[in-house]
Amino acid sequence: MSGQKFEAGLAKHGACAAIAGTECGAPTRQKSVASRSAIALLAASFLLGACQTRLPNPFSGSPRQPVQSGDLPPLSGANGMQAGQPFDPNAPAPALTQSGQPVGAQPFDPAAAANTAPAPMTAPQPNTQVAQAPAAAPQPSVSAIQLSRADMLGAWQLASTADTCQLFMTLTTWTGGYRATTKGCNSVELANVTAWDLQDNRVVLVGATGSQVASLTPSGGNRFSGATKSGAPVTVSR
Repeated sequence: MSGQKFEAGLAKHGACAAIAGTECGAPTRQKSVASRSAIALLAASFLLGACQTRLPNPFSGSPRQPVQSGDLPPLSGANGMQAGQPFDPNAPAPALTQSGQPVGAQPFDPAAAANTAPAPMTAPQPNTQVAQAPAAAPQPSVSAIQLSRADMLGAWQLASTADTCQLFMTLTTWTGGYRATTKGCNSVELANVTAWDLQDNRVVLVGATGSQVASLTPSGGNRFSGATKSGAPVTVSR
């Protein structure tokens, strides 16, 4: 029985070879293609795994902090809306007056705005005041000048009506005061002067008889003015 099976198998194998292996060799080629496909899929999976392990993850190093949340502060009221109220897009628009302001808003008062506005700045005015020179010290009056005998020493010019001559005064004691002489005087009164003296801040010219010839007072500077005994004007200066 077993010999018959072996002979039948050989016969079958020969029949397959006679048909050019179209039927008996087909399963073998299908297995080969499936094996190649499995190997290629395995190689692709290996390469994909290698790429994933080599490429760095850009998001792996970034720190992850929890996001803090909070409520925003409420907006200030505008157009009649109160601060802190949520905005309602379906709410009706506030009513406006004829001037375009919301109802209930205070109208603009230009007088109040002018009162609260800061005062305009003005440029400083230049100082046009001219500095005044200090007032001169008051000069003493001529009559207040106190004379001394030393002030009268020396030569003077003696002048009277149509007469000009010289007068010399010294501190030599003489009748009527101190020695005095005249030179070149045409007037008899002035030619007779022989002495001089100071009496109550006045210069007195005295004649040969001891009588007064003329009396003079200071009139400014080195100048004295007065009159003779007869009433003729006379001056002494230098």
